[in-house]
Amino acid sequence: FIAIYYYTMVSALFSGLYSLPIYIKKRHKFGIIFKKDNLIKGAIVMFALVGLVFFKAYALVLTPNPSYVVAMCFTSTIWVYAANMIYTFFTKKKVRNKINFKTLILLIISTVMLILVTR
Repeated sequence: FIAIYYYTMVSALFSGLYSLPIYIKKRHKFGIIFKKDNLIKGAIVMFALVGLVFFKAYALVLTPNPSYVVAMCFTSTIWVYAANMIYTFFTKKKVRNKINFKTLILLIISTVMLILVTR
């Protein structure tokens, strides 16, 4: 289980190191980072991502077939699209969705094939 914590910390470290040059390149001021609103939103995103990485690693350890976890990760775009549609329905706000349905069908087929081939 130590590997799960290590994987989570390394993922967070490299995510931050990757984002920092982009932030600097856009010439944002560092004072913006420490505004209360940005700290709250950043903390929410950080806990969500740490939870995602932790539970993904935990699922890979405990599942009888790790390809099921990978298949669920592949379909995350479908879940985000579905959540966006539910949000749009309940808030009556118009949200722009650009989805290529041919690619979506190909994604679903490849996910099903991944599960079938690795049984």
